[in-house]
Amino acid sequence: MNKPLLSLLTLAFASGNAAAMHLDHSGLGQVLIAPYYTVSGGNQTQISIGNRGDQGKALKIRFLEGMNGREVFGFNLYLAPHDIWTGALFSRSDEGAATLITQDDSCTVPALKNSTILPQLPNGRRVAPFSNTQFSGASADAGPDDLIRTREGYFEIIEMGEVINAAQRSLNDISPGDDGIPANCARIEAAWAENGYWTQNALADLAVPGGDLSATVTLVDALRGTMYSYQADAIDGFSAVVQHSPPGHSLPNLASAVTRPSDVFVDAVVPVEGVLIAAQYATANAVDAVSALLMAETINNEFVSSVTVGGQSIWVVTLPTKKFYADDALLQGTAIAPFTKTFTQSYVNAPPVGSNTIFPPQPVPTPAPPEARGEAMRVDARNRDRGPFSTVCSDPNACLPFSANPPEGPVTIPSIHWASNLFAFNSPLCNQSLSGSGGRLCQDVGAANLGVFDGWMQLRFYDAEGADSLPEHMLRADATGRRFAGLPAVGFWAMSYTNGQLQPGVLSNYASIRRHGTTRRLLPAAP
Repeated sequence: MNKPLLSLLTLAFASGNAAAMHLDHSGLGQVLIAPYYTVSGGNQTQISIGNRGDQGKALKIRFLEGMNGREVFGFNLYLAPHDIWTGALFSRSDEGAATLITQDDSCTVPALKNSTILPQLPNGRRVAPFSNTQFSGASADAGPDDLIRTREGYFEIIEMGEVINAAQRSLNDISPGDDGIPANCARIEAAWAENGYWTQNALADLAVPGGDLSATVTLVDALRGTMYSYQADAIDGFSAVVQHSPPGHSLPNLASAVTRPSDVFVDAVVPVEGVLIAAQYATANAVDAVSALLMAETINNEFVSSVTVGGQSIWVVTLPTKKFYADDALLQGTAIAPFTKTFTQSYVNAPPVGSNTIFPPQPVPTPAPPEARGEAMRVDARNRDRGPFSTVCSDPNACLPFSANPPEGPVTIPSIHWASNLFAFNSPLCNQSLSGSGGRLCQDVGAANLGVFDGWMQLRFYDAEGADSLPEHMLRADATGRRFAGLPAVGFWAMSYTNGQLQPGVLSNYASIRRHGTTRRLLPAAP
């Protein structure tokens, strides 16, 4: 069957099945994933969440630390039609927890701006410090249990349902009056208190999710004069049922997709080489439907690191569903495909911050053994003139040694260890503005020793035997036996330039963000 015809058939299937999940490239959806937040290195993170629809929204906001994806702070947000909520993350000390502050009047549970119990700043404003409760004490994992771990990570926004006026007139309560302030947030808070109407019936005044959500994230370093802004990735069609839960509840999460009520399958529509693939997964593996949307066999983008232009580049590669496959607390002892390492294995074998030297400076390198790496990948780097071209691998069997241009010194090769991974280019201490020297998620990519300062790089999640055999990273099969190759990833390239040639006293820093390009590969069902 030729591709155009197959495209029409799969498009017809997707159109007929309105419940199928899909990535919305306009940035509107029921689920939003923000690949990175930080308060390290003098950064603050500003957040704007918008409801573009005509209905009220009940949202679950969940911040997750970047190592293992454990929750560090969460709350319920109730937005009126066409409402926008804003907040910011900062830190009160160099080693303190990330902290949320907002001056927005939209209703939240628990109360944030108008809280009477949260800590206060000298100016009287209330702040919400992030917590290490989910990775310390009885909940400890292999990673550190200090508050520094809360300073970098990612966050997710999940629509639980649309707020309507029914028995309790909840939409009226969250809607603003002439003064722009919601009518009765106190009543919304009381609904989740003991004997409150949502405590007794979480479905009251809720209709099925409708989407139309968007979010913008801005990373600001005021001292350096840089600002990076990006739009959160959007998934639409995530849930066809109300999933309203109290604040602090672990549900709904990215494993809670329900595209067809009272059915045993969850549907996802995934574009692969111009063809829409309709994949179905058992409800017990609903997280696979979300991962299928994010699967990448390769990740590619550019980088700039030349001293002459003051160039600095960091790639953010976040795997928002990784914890469901690799967090030891959720497993039966081994990692679940497409991942091959549990969090404990990744943490024990992770390189020190700012380093990941695999290859010694010799023409035919001796790679590190597989147990000394994270998820294996092949790294291809070229300069802007198509060469020199070098291929290096974190797995000794994943590809041949250097395709060309033997290294001039030790080559540092990135590897996927964390839920959120930062790859700095030619910055051994990872001391660039986005992550700061205190960041734990950063690894250096020593492209300079490959003779590349400005160019492009591709990460490919190759198999251990060669490109013609089955990949090492494959998502579990869908209902027809087909499997997507690679890992579920989102992220971007953050680049900055410093121009020292302008007149004294003129700040001349420039910054921008570019999303990663990805390719997907679908493996047919086994005979």
